Amino acid sequence: MRDGKSYNTVVGCGIAGLCAGLRAAERDLSVAVLEKAPKENRGGYTQFTESFRIPTTDIDLDVEFNIEDYAALDFYRDIMNVTNYLGYRSH
Repeated sequence: MRDGKSYNTVVGCGIAGLCAGLRAAERDLSVAVLEKAPKENRGGYTQFTESFRIPTTDIDLDVEFNIEDYAALDFYRDIMNVTNYLGYRSH
């Protein structure tokens, strides 16, 4: 743009889109998040998730969570299970 400013557009307001938009806003960038789904269906597949899990056994957090530690191998097994091992296939 001629005014020297950065303008950012994020397509989709699933977890990745919202994270990208939030990060841009945190960096004081101009950002617009676009979503084609009706309001009741916004959020992509995140509306079907019970909780968000990340491996926690190898990181030191200053906060307490009311969940058991989750190893990277457990995370990998869960991802492979819920995707019917699609992530394992070579393309």
